[in-house]
Amino acid sequence: MEQLGYEVNLIPGTSCFEMKNSENLIRVFALSNNCEKNGKNIELDVLTYISNNYPYFHQSFITKVLGMEITHVDKADDGSDRIHAVYISQNEGA
Repeated sequence: MEQLGYEVNLIPGTSCFEMKNSENLIRVFALSNNCEKNGKNIELDVLTYISNNYPYFHQSFITKVLGMEITHVDKADDGSDRIHAVYISQNEGA
């Protein structure tokens, strides 16, 4: 999110991350499949989780919340289903 120009902060005393830029305010909640974008609720395909104070999202976050297209996905080299990198278009549409 920071590479896309968002400021990312954990709201103290909560399990909510707030991400904002000049156009959007996005809030995601740990262990929830709901998030908010500019006050509007958006349901994600998979729960968001937090590990080491970083939120981890499913790919649906990119398409449903950011409105960006996933152009390519690199899986981890360890044979698991983990994703190493996700490549997106830079045209925000949502």
